Amino acid sequence: METALNAEITIRLEGEILTAIDAIAQNTGLSSRGAAIEKILRRWYEVAWLQQESDRETEAYYKSLTPEEIAEDRTWVQFASEQALQRWDDR
Repeated sequence: METALNAEITIRLEGEILTAIDAIAQNTGLSSRGAAIEKILRRWYEVAWLQQESDRETEAYYKSLTPEEIAEDRTWVQFASEQALQRWDDR
């Protein structure tokens, strides 16, 4: 499916959602509801979708570790935890 660089769509939203979108547009200096909705969707994409992708990549990385690498990782985690607790106790 090909998509245009910019496309116009029509959506129906509850009044409460429209009020929130209007407030976002006004408080962020956006020129329209459409600009606010685009900003909201872009932020969702950046946070939710890209985070899911990062989570999948992280999971794949950890699943690919050998038993030796897992043991080394656990050693580093233990060391870092001890160092953090030591520094916090020093305060």
